[in-house]
Amino acid sequence: MPQKILIMEDDAALSEWLSYELAADYEVTTAADGLTGLTRAQSGNRPDLMILDVMMPGLTGFEVAKKLKTNPQTADIPIIFLTARTTLNDKLTGFESGGLEYLTKPIKSKELLARVEAILRYTELNRRRGQAEVETEMHQAADIQRRLMPRETPRLSGLDLHASYKPASRIGGDFYDFMIRPDQQLVFVAADVTGKGLPAALVMASTLTALWGAAHYKPSPQAALERVNTDLYDKLTDVRKMVTTFIGFYNPETHQVTYANAGHAPIIFCPADGQARLLEADGPPLGALPTILSQNHHLMLAEGDVLLIGSDGLSEAENRAGEMFGYERLLEAVTTLADRTAPEIAAGLFEQMTAFAAGHKQSDDQTLIVLKGTPHE
Repeated sequence: MPQKILIMEDDAALSEWLSYELAADYEVTTAADGLTGLTRAQSGNRPDLMILDVMMPGLTGFEVAKKLKTNPQTADIPIIFLTARTTLNDKLTGFESGGLEYLTKPIKSKELLARVEAILRYTELNRRRGQAEVETEMHQAADIQRRLMPRETPRLSGLDLHASYKPASRIGGDFYDFMIRPDQQLVFVAADVTGKGLPAALVMASTLTALWGAAHYKPSPQAALERVNTDLYDKLTDVRKMVTTFIGFYNPETHQVTYANAGHAPIIFCPADGQARLLEADGPPLGALPTILSQNHHLMLAEGDVLLIGSDGLSEAENRAGEMFGYERLLEAVTTLADRTAPEIAAGLFEQMTAFAAGHKQSDDQTLIVLKGTPHE
């Protein structure tokens, strides 16, 4: 596809000649006044390079260039000034306005083509260099995020524990982690930041830090969530983010799980002798309100019982027809898989979702924590 050049020149004969010289290699459009040229440059058909006369009806070439450079959508369009104004002050003004070249009339065809080709090549090299730098930074951010995730799950008597994480993009907004409190209770957290990519990952890191500080000394999951929401509410609203968060405390002596849930789903409990069921959240995500509504809840994780904490990427996994995996399939799958070990339950669930998707790429992160009660060692 040829690169696009926009010529802004009020001399019709010169504009026609420039178009003729460039049309063999480029897609050329023209504008006879500054305002028309500016409007076309800011439209959806953005040019790859602009050739501007200085003295034109309406806006001058210098004024057009300044407006383009102050607009983030057009600031990187390379500009060549082509004008009869030849004073040093004019040239300095052209460069200060954002021009990469300042050519004077009349100009020969070979020089015009050489300057245009050189600037487009220079711009393309800079674009590729910028993309490479962004790619490097994204790799580094993804590596940092992986390091924030636990490398292994804690081992506790009476508990089979497993976690899995499959980001939809290189940098995701889901996270999970584990911690042992001073009273020897296991803390397990799963959360999902709205959005994806680097912004979500940055919010994730801040939330994770706040959660661990609160979970270490607050007496209950609800109190920990309240502390984190108080600390982060203003920051979350400033960046227009919310964080669905599930936090649980597992007592290895009593097998009791105490948890609080701020908008996170799905949470599934499957007793050893029954059917899997959903445990609904009773409060909105962190950042939605100045105070949380979530309360503490309790359940016993007896031998054979399964507690599954997932992200919405599980229930919202789609196939090629746009049909979602949904809660019904999740509950059926957990019930069927509940007699297996925690790692096998996770693997079996992902296997069923993969078969359902039939190669369709998923648009959301998929995070899963599985806790299963086992006999005391």
